[in-house]
Amino acid sequence: MVIQPNTDLTNASQTRNKAASNAPTSTSGMLQNDTKSSANGTEKNVQLSSQAQAIEKLEAKILSSDGVDKTKVEDIKQQLANGSYEMNSGNIADKILTQEKLLS
Repeated sequence: MVIQPNTDLTNASQTRNKAASNAPTSTSGMLQNDTKSSANGTEKNVQLSSQAQAIEKLEAKILSSDGVDKTKVEDIKQQLANGSYEMNSGNIADKILTQEKLLS
């Protein structure tokens, strides 16, 4: 086995997508696999259920997201700028202590 140090998540994603496209049909009803014989060999048609299509769309949205709620960030920036942002020092201290306990 050869490990290439420059492998990134894109390659892993492509490998996963290729494996998923070659996967057998699901017994849970998420895939329908129709096999047709032709002169050139065998054709396979796969139809995803609406649930599987919804999951696929969500996965694409998650992968394209940077994980930051830009609306919330802008709202907090505006509150900081105009002095209306309220901080609860007790909550902040509790969360710092909780994180400290997890790390120790």
